[in-house]
Formats: sequence, C-alpha cells, structure tokens
Amino acid sequence: MLINVDFTLDSTAVNSAITGGSYDTIRVYESDTYTGSYVLSGTVDLVYGKTEYVYIAYGAALTNWYKISYYNSSTTAESVQSDPIQGTELDFGYDDVTYPVEYPLTSSEKTIVNRVRDILGDRPVLKRDFYDGSTYSSSLGTTTGDNDAYSRVSSDGYVYELEDRGWPLSITVAGTGFITLDNPIAQDYRYLVFSGSESVLTVTGTLEVYYLQFRFSDREIIEAYDRIDYIPGSAKVPTDSIPVSWYYLYARIKLLEKEFQYDAVKSATIADGDTRFSNERALGIRQDELDAKRKQLDDEIEEFIGSLMYSLEGVRID
Repeated sequence: MLINVDFTLDSTAVNSAITGGSYDTIRVYESDTYTGSYVLSGTVDLVYGKTEYVYIAYGAALTNWYKISYYNSSTTAESVQSDPIQGTELDFGYDDVTYPVEYPLTSSEKTIVNRVRDILGDRPVLKRDFYDGSTYSSSLGTTTGDNDAYSRVSSDGYVYELEDRGWPLSITVAGTGFITLDNPIAQDYRYLVFSGSESVLTVTGTLEVYYLQFRFSDREIIEAYDRIDYIPGSAKVPTDSIPVSWYYLYARIKLLEKEFQYDAVKSATIADGDTRFSNERALGIRQDELDAKRKQLDDEIEEFIGSLMYSLEGVRID
C-alpha cells in the first residue's frame, strides 16, 4: 500500500533554516504504533518559500505513524522530531505499486489536479502491458504469441514503448521488479529506457507493466497551473475577485495549446500507392476543442464583468 504523508511547515522557520544554512532536508520517520520506535523511512528536500510537503511511503500500512525532523546533510545536525501524524491511502486502483510516483501531490495540489482533470475529462485509467517471449512468433503476421508487445521493444533490447501514454506503477522483467526512477527511466510518458551491462528485454523473457494511462500527467497539470500569472481578458476584474474556476479553465487551455503544438509538429500526410493517411482531421478536432474552451473562458469573463457593472450604484445628475 502507498501512504501519502502530508505536512505543513512554518514559512519563516523554513526560510530561516535554508538561508542560515542550518538545515536543507526533511527526514521522515515511521513506526507501526504511535508510541513505538521510529525508524528513518526517507527524506524530502527543503525548498525556500515552500510550506506544504508530501512524502510517499511505499509498502506501508494505513495504521502507521510518522514523525519529521529538520536535517543538515553536510554537518549531520538534526532537530528534534515532530509529534506523530498519520497519512492517507494513495489509491491508484492497483495495490502493488513499486515504481516511484513521478510527482507527489500536496493536499492543495490534489484539489487543483482533480478540478482540472474534471474539466478535461481526463481521469487516469489502469492499463497493463504484457508479453511472454517464450510464445513469441517470428512471423509478426500471425496471432501466435505476444507479437504486438514485443514489436515495441527496441532492437538492442533496452527500450520498451508503452502501448498508451502514462506513468508506470510497477515494472517486472523476467520476474525481477524495477523500483527506481533511474532504471528504467520513464521518458515522455511513453518509453521505458533500461540500463545495465546486459539487455534486459529478450525474446525469451517476460515483461509486465502496470501503468496509469492519461492525457496529461499530474506534473504537467500543476506546471500549467503554476505558470499562470495573468488570465487574458480579465484586466477589468479586480485580482481578488477572479474566480478560481478561471484558473482551472485557463490551465486546461494552456495544456491544450501545448498538445496542439506538439501534434502540429508531428503532422504529416503519408502516401502509399493509392492510400493516403493524414492527421489533419485529428488536428482539426484538437483546434475545435481549444477554440471552444477559449470561448467558454471569454464568455465567463464577459458575463462576470457585466454583473459587476450592473451592481454599481449610480448617482442621477439633473
């Protein structure tokens, strides 16, 4: 089970610890009982100006307790430990999560991601890629064996291409689980790049990957949201009056713009004899979706400004 441990720190204390050189790391300790012996579970980097932190405990029980302390990785100086707290279950619809989460979310970031996903209609779906090399057929035209999955293995055996875009939850090759971000490296939410002295993917081996399929990752959503410093068309609206829903909607627009630009770069028309393939229709659908969301935001801003003007009190001058 994955346990999400959220903790909020005092901004003044964090900033003073960093600028003064006292501490640079948060240590997280874990115990199976409130008053039990706490052992080091992991660390989180202290970041200037950041008050909300999250730590993911792998293979932990929901009943476990956690303490944190400030730590200096150079001098090994450490503060006293905090009072115990408990975490919440991080539910992916799959229990045996062993590959690290790409971007642990704080409580406030979870709210942002969930709201943007609701607008996008982009709820992650559990997927499984599997092949058994022992049943592989060299004739890719046959239905024998796991030819489709094996066809996504690079010729040198070090790269596997997921069937759909997503982030791994667990990766097992020939019975061996891979549990670190550096092997394999998940690139572009599509490719698993393995490293080592020998090729880990062979014709006679097996591969099983459970992963969450999505259109946009949690990291991409949070980055799009955090980069919003101005909402076009909202200049007449006081900053403290701008609804948070506009930020959710504009984050979606930024994501769709990025997706459209990426697809446009890859756009092509391929001719094979009398057969022609073009993704112009798909780009047209993307453009229509983007235009619709831009119009939705414009309409909401216009309606909001109209309501502000209507509520203004006037003075009659004869």
